[in-house]
Amino acid sequence: MTQGLAKRQILRGHGAFADILARGIAITAGSIRLFVVPSIQPGEQGVGFTVVRGIKKAAVRNRIKRCMREAFRLRQHEIRIKAGGMVLLYIGRAPKRSSEIDCTKIGLDVRAVLTRASAKEP
Repeated sequence: MTQGLAKRQILRGHGAFADILARGIAITAGSIRLFVVPSIQPGEQGVGFTVVRGIKKAAVRNRIKRCMREAFRLRQHEIRIKAGGMVLLYIGRAPKRSSEIDCTKIGLDVRAVLTRASAKEP
């Protein structure tokens, strides 16, 4: 059994991201902003991870996305959000090197934003 997210759970394509970012409800906690779109059809669910364009180095952006994916994967069973799609956007500042990124802090921010989103859900 693999430890990662299932392929069907991962949001792919520029159009899918743009749609959720345009129509989604934004919830912010720390350095993470979550965009959530209510579910339209059962089974239609996906989560995407992205980083602001201000972080220029690809190695840093990729490391941040890996940290967000791992934090989400560990907390996905606790989530009580009925979402058609979610995008986690990193809006914080990043160090110059990917080795200086604190995945623990990113994980805490992901947990906080998911908790906030779950609390707002009816």
